[in-house]
Amino acid sequence: MAEEIISVVDIASKGVVIDTPPVALAENIFTDVKNVRFKDGAVRKMEGELLLNNIAGVTGQARYIAVWENPNLQPTGVYYLWVVDKVTAGVIVGQEIYIQDHTGVKRNITPSSLNSGNGFAFTTSGWQHTLFSGGFTFIINNGIDKPHYILDPAGNTNINNLVLAELPGWDSYHVEQTIVDDVFAAGVTNVFDLGQKVDFTTNEIVVTGTNNKTAQAGTPAGTGTVNDTNFVQEFILRLRLL
Repeated sequence: MAEEIISVVDIASKGVVIDTPPVALAENIFTDVKNVRFKDGAVRKMEGELLLNNIAGVTGQARYIAVWENPNLQPTGVYYLWVVDKVTAGVIVGQEIYIQDHTGVKRNITPSSLNSGNGFAFTTSGWQHTLFSGGFTFIINNGIDKPHYILDPAGNTNINNLVLAELPGWDSYHVEQTIVDDVFAAGVTNVFDLGQKVDFTTNEIVVTGTNNKTAQAGTPAGTGTVNDTNFVQEFILRLRLL
C-alpha cells in the first residue's frame, strides 16, 4: 500500500482551530490541544491561575482589567492592571488603578494628588489602553481625565519602579461648557430645557452661589440670623431627564 509522507513545518504558528472541519485545515493547524498555549512561534505549557484584585481593604467594584505583556518580563511574565472604585464612607468618590505582576506582587499606582486624592473620575465604560515603544510604555485613559502612562526602562523587572504619570502634551477631556446660566430668585420657579440628552456618567451639573445672603421673612426660607447656625435657606434643583 502506497504511503504519502507529508512534512509539517512551522508547527506552532497557527495554533488550534476547533470550529472548522479538520479536512479543511492546513497540516500545521491543531484541532485539539490540552494545557498548552501558542505564543511567539512556540508551544508553551499553560501556566496556572493567578488571583487578581485580592487586596485587603479594597471594597470597590473592578471596572476594567488590562494585561500588559511587558518585554522586560517576557516570555513567562506579564503585568495586570485593573481599575476599581474608590469607596470612602460607603460612597464612591473616584477610581484607582492597581498593578500586579505574575508572581502576585501588587501595588496601588494611582497618583496621590489626582482630583484632591480621590483618584480618577468615576466612569463605568470609558476606560481603554494601548501600548507604545515596543511594549515598554503602557498608556491608559478614561475619556475624562488626562491620559496617564507608565514608561518601563529596558531591563527593569521590579514592579516597585513603575510610576503612573500624566501623558505629556495631553489635556483633560473634562471640558466645562456652560449650557445654561441662570439666576434663581426667591419664590420663582425656573424651567429650562438643555436641548440634549445628558449622560450623567460623563457629565455633571455645577451649581454656584453667593456668600452674601439676605434674611427674608417667611417660612421656611430666610428665617433666622444671616450666617448663623439657625439660618435656614431653601434651594431646590429639579432635573427632568429626557
